[in-house]
Amino acid sequence: MKLGLGSYLFRWAIGTPSFRPARPLNAFGLLEKARELGVGLVQFADNLPLHRLSDDELKALKKKADAYGIELENGMEGVTAERLLEYLRISRLIGARLLRVSFHAPDIHPTLEEGLQAIKDVLPQFAEAGVSIAIENHFTISSPDLVRLVEKANSPFVGICLDVANSIRQKEWPEETVAMLAPYALSLHLKDYRLETHPDQLGVYIAGAPLGEGLLDAGEVLKTLSIYRTGFSVILEQWCPPADTEEETLRRETEWIRKGLNHARSVLLRFMETTVHTGSGGTKHAAI
Repeated sequence: MKLGLGSYLFRWAIGTPSFRPARPLNAFGLLEKARELGVGLVQFADNLPLHRLSDDELKALKKKADAYGIELENGMEGVTAERLLEYLRISRLIGARLLRVSFHAPDIHPTLEEGLQAIKDVLPQFAEAGVSIAIENHFTISSPDLVRLVEKANSPFVGICLDVANSIRQKEWPEETVAMLAPYALSLHLKDYRLETHPDQLGVYIAGAPLGEGLLDAGEVLKTLSIYRTGFSVILEQWCPPADTEEETLRRETEWIRKGLNHARSVLLRFMETTVHTGSGGTKHAAI
């Protein structure tokens, strides 16, 4: 078990279509952030897509990560055989052993069967390279459908990147999602959330919260996943809302990151101590 930072943790610093910071964080800057925060794992996602970098830039990214002692995981969106192979090539260049996959993209909308066939078509190359495909429970697929997809792939190189909160969009509460997907999880996305009353008392809505200040019990999530596997990455993300100004938005994002990282380290430490005391093996070597 190893603690890492996901590129979506820095959503505002990197930028979105509607929020463009004056100095956007790039892939190299994300490594600097990880080094500054003392974290030894970075997982890139589709908000910082590595296919936009040249091969020389990718090699330089790997060199910098190695110098900092940072492990890299890759990420993409839109399942086609061609795109999967493109990202396998990138994974090899940066030394990534896991490719986090968001099944759909704005321009790519495979059915589950089409996506499954694309994955099966490229599985021999992934297995040969020792790179695993971790399909995220992103907003468009229910957990039962995702389980069926992974079971049909029937490969140790295909599993799930389990996001604790995304499947609320599929009318699943996080406890349900974790219970269904834990047996297949290769990677974990930790983020926190809370239910808030609408300002006009018009029901409730789901809002992000700094990790440890919402409804998520991160310790219970780790306990559930560790029943099935100890060697998974724990990637921090967050749903931090923007503020009125760029400066305040970036300040809030940074504050939430530090709070979340402190809480995650505390939870992992308690989990490791409990594991050691109860005599279970493996997780005492987790990197926090």
